[in-house]
Amino acid sequence: VHVSAPFQCKAERKNLVLTLLIDVSDSMNTPSSLNNDTRSAPPTLFEVLKFGLEQMTESLKEGDIVNIITFSEDPSIKLENYTYNPADSTYLNTVRSLTTLSATDLEKGINEAYRVANKYYDSNHINRVVILTDAFANRGELDPTMIGQRTAINNQEGIYFSGIGFGEKFNESFLNELTEKGKGAYFSVASKSDAQRVFQDKFMALMNVAARNVRFRLEYPAVFKHGESAAEQSSKILSEVLPTNFSYNTSQYFWEQFKSSKEIGVLDQQISLRIFYTDPTTFTSRTEVYNKTIGELIDKER
Repeated sequence: VHVSAPFQCKAERKNLVLTLLIDVSDSMNTPSSLNNDTRSAPPTLFEVLKFGLEQMTESLKEGDIVNIITFSEDPSIKLENYTYNPADSTYLNTVRSLTTLSATDLEKGINEAYRVANKYYDSNHINRVVILTDAFANRGELDPTMIGQRTAINNQEGIYFSGIGFGEKFNESFLNELTEKGKGAYFSVASKSDAQRVFQDKFMALMNVAARNVRFRLEYPAVFKHGESAAEQSSKILSEVLPTNFSYNTSQYFWEQFKSSKEIGVLDQQISLRIFYTDPTTFTSRTEVYNKTIGELIDKER
């Protein structure tokens, strides 16, 4: 099953209240293992991060509100309640002036990011906190579940939490749990080409939700036995499958294996996919149903 969210361009989206939480700890000085320019030494993860933030000017639009908070041992506000203007160099000057410091206290950083994000929350804007990190916290609260509670509480107010993990060996499971708690998405960046792709082509996926509280239900006939699944969670009990949010300009592929001991009449059997979700604007519950016979599905790529 291939599910695609709607496409939305920069001109169509609402303005942002974007709070960037940037890791400036020593570990971000690690050289990137992927170098797009073989004529020079590989850039550090922090240099890749700053390059990406510079590329993000192509995704921001006039009227967006930007907050920049760095965190190492203590958080520091570098840019607050700034109204983005392409003709003004304030944002780029702030990004280019960033430097690395010492240890990583992720809990303090997240607390400060949500304090600022709540301060400038605007119900007419898209409100988002995005963390940029290698996700190797070594100070403060290290349990992703405990840290995730901050994002879950604020998620009820519409401030979702997304992430960008830097380096081939960034703590992916840690960042995945954080962004799942915050109902957002995360991407990995290992090179400058990755950074350009994420901060431009994938930017909308980090920012704008197309459907909230999404769950999928696959109904199949009794002649089939459900085998393997590529799903992160799967159950016949609704409460055992956590809902997720789907962002604009994203897609997801689901793979499920079924077996049948019968051959006659199998191609006429029908499988039904039900998609349950909440409209992010009206907050009304919606359901979409897609029915296909095995004959319509077999030997098809999607």
